[in-house]
Amino acid sequence: MRLRETIVSPPQQQPSATNIPFARNITTPPTVLLTDTRTRAQKHESLSVKLARHFVNDSLTQSQYRTADPNAVHVFLDHSNINISFRRALQSKFANGDFSARFNPSPEFNLEFFSEILLRGRQVRILNAGCSTRPDHPQPTFVDELRRLGYHVDVRERKPVVGDPRPHHTKTHASSKHPRKRKTAAASQDDTRYVEDLVDETLQTRIGESVMEFFQDQGTLVLATGDGKPAKYSDGFFAYADRALRMGWNVELVSWNLGLSSSWSDPEWTRKWGPRFRIIQLDEFIDDLWVPAT
Repeated sequence: MRLRETIVSPPQQQPSATNIPFARNITTPPTVLLTDTRTRAQKHESLSVKLARHFVNDSLTQSQYRTADPNAVHVFLDHSNINISFRRALQSKFANGDFSARFNPSPEFNLEFFSEILLRGRQVRILNAGCSTRPDHPQPTFVDELRRLGYHVDVRERKPVVGDPRPHHTKTHASSKHPRKRKTAAASQDDTRYVEDLVDETLQTRIGESVMEFFQDQGTLVLATGDGKPAKYSDGFFAYADRALRMGWNVELVSWNLGLSSSWSDPEWTRKWGPRFRIIQLDEFIDDLWVPAT
């Protein structure tokens, strides 16, 4: 069945706020409605067809670059990176790259199908996920869903900061206790944002635990993230992957193209490890990974 997208309300030009200094014309973000006539079984069949070539690559890697535990995977999911990049990938495909576009209703991410991409029928040694929640919000439903799928979930509380937190490498979840105001110096001080605190560092600690505990039984590290920069208190996912490769592990990076750091595709570094390091881009699966909101 063909996937269809419909722009429900196109951008409309609003009167400019002439009484505000330096005011610009304000554009209403477009609203996008996603529809899909396929059943869950049909989407799963589509996913399975796309995964077929990855099963072939799995067999080739296991035979040519055999580790001590060749069919075992240790999975580490950076949920915020994957989820935020998922939203941006939807905007890129279905809203003509307009990253201000909104989906109504907002589609959900199919974590069960996503886990199939990560595992691909291999033996699971470790399933870890790192995520964050706002202190004034109830726990998101995806936390229970991840636990139902067998993940150990480290949930950390986001911390509020006033102003722009971006001088440090932190993931910001745009939210405010106050209505949005024009970004004057005074208004920016009124904005309270919630940023992740030690989420990446906690997940990277879990990676280190696996590498140390299974140092004689190396398998494949599966890192679901595109983040390649150092975290505030650690060297970052890229450094952990490099160390694991040097210790005899194979490494897979599963990421959305828009969330993929250039560190992971550095030609000199990727040539060094050859097929022992693989990038699986999720964009080819996007039509099968979103679920209409219920």
